[in-house]
Amino acid sequence: MSEPSFRKNIVKPNSPSPLWQRHLSKAYQLTEEGQLHKALTYFERAIEMGADTYSCTLRMAEIYRDLGAPQIAMECLEKAMDLVPERTQGYELLIAITLEAQDFTRAIEACKKLIKMAPRHVMAHTALATAYIQIEEFDKALRAVNVLIRFEPETADHHFKKAMICQALQSYAIAAYHFCYVLHLEPDGIHASAAHDSLGVLDQCQVNQILLLANDDKVFRLKLQHNPLDAVLERGFYLSEYGLQTFLEISSQLMKNLPEPCHYRIYN
Repeated sequence: MSEPSFRKNIVKPNSPSPLWQRHLSKAYQLTEEGQLHKALTYFERAIEMGADTYSCTLRMAEIYRDLGAPQIAMECLEKAMDLVPERTQGYELLIAITLEAQDFTRAIEACKKLIKMAPRHVMAHTALATAYIQIEEFDKALRAVNVLIRFEPETADHHFKKAMICQALQSYAIAAYHFCYVLHLEPDGIHASAAHDSLGVLDQCQVNQILLLANDDKVFRLKLQHNPLDAVLERGFYLSEYGLQTFLEISSQLMKNLPEPCHYRIYN
């Protein structure tokens, strides 16, 4: 008499695990022990015997990363993504490794693919902005950061990135605004010291611009003498609270030291 069909799939209590599972367990054990080269061999054997190729390949990529072989790690990840293109984990790891390896072209490509799959993926937009900053494509970096600020308007890191980009683009007032906003959001955060230092530089740059403009523009100069706060704000300058206070205290003396307006200077 044949065994009932419902009994065929019952695993006996003492039955051994599938061979791939034993190789996989050994691979993880060796990884924990720091025997990374041996662990790679067991991951490969586990794949050959039926283990999930995608998850094993991702783990192997992490090991190659730890071994200081980013190119092999990237190749592993690209194979994994070819197998299962709809999963995001491979792209996330690839982006991290390409940034570490300073392969910014590859990082940008991976970011764009991940954003196409998941348009609101914050890590991908952040990495994209970082990669563009590193290759000094600041206009593209600014577009990426603007997306981040739209998604997460109260995240200090996004505003800090935008401030740095705008400073590089010599958009000093916008940079100052975002450094100030960083300090508003996180007065004692990781970016606070750098924001304070940058604001000191930006305040001085803008004061120099104000003085140049006052030397060229008689109307602005007169307004600056009578109502310096309104004059500065109307022309789009943005000083830090300390910078503005200092400028207002010394503005009358600065105006006295300026020569008569020169009508032949071009001010941008």
